[in-house]
Amino acid sequence: MDHLAKALTEDIPTGNFGGQRPTAWTPAEQAQHLADLTAALDAIDAEKRRARQAGPGVPDAA
Repeated sequence: MDHLAKALTEDIPTGNFGGQRPTAWTPAEQAQHLADLTAALDAIDAEKRRARQAGPGVPDAA
């Protein structure tokens, strides 16, 4: 049997691969997660604005 034929006859793994499926988030959890992500992105944006206002120096990675 060649390699392709062997690969095509192997079982395809299915399942949860070692862990439980995550449960659905409640609306309150979703709102908190969104607030956390928004705050983190706002902090990154504010830092980039401060760096641009500070003038030339170490160039932005972005």
